[in-house]
Amino acid sequence: MGRSVACFFALLLAASPARAELVFFTTGRTLSVKAHRAEGDALVLTLRAGGVSRQHAEIEHTGEAFGRGGEWVFAAVCLGVVVMVWTGLAMALRRWRRY
Repeated sequence: MGRSVACFFALLLAASPARAELVFFTTGRTLSVKAHRAEGDALVLTLRAGGVSRQHAEIEHTGEAFGRGGEWVFAAVCLGVVVMVWTGLAMALRRWRRY
């Protein structure tokens, strides 16, 4: 009995407190990271398995970070996606009507 108590206290003294930083995304997903820091408009996440992930603000996603030219590129890509979806649905509807 004395030996198990001694082992218990040895483990208790050797244990370090656990740290966990959780990142909650707007999609509902979570990510456990080792550390985080801000560098300008970017949030830098240090991952537990090693490596770094940079999460930039939404302005970079929409092209605003690259000025008026970036916004035009973003708008052209969005228009292209709309055209591809429209033509895909039109072709599917046309094929469905033939059967």
